[in-house]
Amino acid sequence: MDGKAPKIIMVVDDDSHHRHNIESTLVRVKGPPEFRIMCAQNADVALYLIDSGHVPVGLVINVEMPGMNGIDLAREIAKRKIVVRVIFTRDNEDCNLSRRDLLTFSSDIIHKPFGQIEFERLAMRVFGEDDSLANAVSA
Repeated sequence: MDGKAPKIIMVVDDDSHHRHNIESTLVRVKGPPEFRIMCAQNADVALYLIDSGHVPVGLVINVEMPGMNGIDLAREIAKRKIVVRVIFTRDNEDCNLSRRDLLTFSSDIIHKPFGQIEFERLAMRVFGEDDSLANAVSA
């Protein structure tokens, strides 16, 4: 891989079962050597990792989390001038995620529960090898 550090895709979900399933799927479809999959159990841990230099090019964020929710996490990351693609996961239709948010974060949404193949296809589309993600640089 030309000696470049792998690009990071970060999974942020307070549910360890969902986090593990998403991580396993991403490792299989977008894993090493080009991508490194990292996990955080909440927004605070995700921001700590990012501020420590683990800057992702892609995120899978659960919208409904205790403390800072996934939408606010994406906004905090955007304030840091980090360009990132996002897949939001959510449990219900009633969360406050606008079309503007989706466009702002170059993102998509998948509703829980979702199937593995459904998530694989979405991950390949969102984190695919187009120019903007392929050329992204992680710190």
